[in-house]
Amino acid sequence: SSLFAESPQYASFFGLFTLILLCILSFVYFPWISERLLWREYHLLTAYLGPFCLLIAFIHVYISWKYDYYSHHQYLFNLKFFSMFLPLIVLVLSFIIYGIIHPIIKLIQWNRTRPRKNKTSTIITKDTSLLP
Repeated sequence: SSLFAESPQYASFFGLFTLILLCILSFVYFPWISERLLWREYHLLTAYLGPFCLLIAFIHVYISWKYDYYSHHQYLFNLKFFSMFLPLIVLVLSFIIYGIIHPIIKLIQWNRTRPRKNKTSTIITKDTSLLP
């Protein structure tokens, strides 16, 4: 409780931090910037910074919602609710797809394409060439 005693400052910090990260992310899509990036840098920025920004924005809205800054709107389906609910759906679905389904599909593909050991039986015979 004492951590969020001055919660408006935390909410505005997360909001500004998200805005700065989204500005950085938007620069990646300019052609004159994206063509100078290596593939790993481009993939890192587009694949990981976007969901991270969404998570930080979710925290920003959660803090604003938890401490009821907008108490004059009490009905459920308002803009504040959707700004909290839709990012949560995106975060949960991306976790399900990339955290659960994608590794299972890669495991199934690996299982199908791995080299199989030939299970033909070999007959062991005595070497009779040295016998008298």
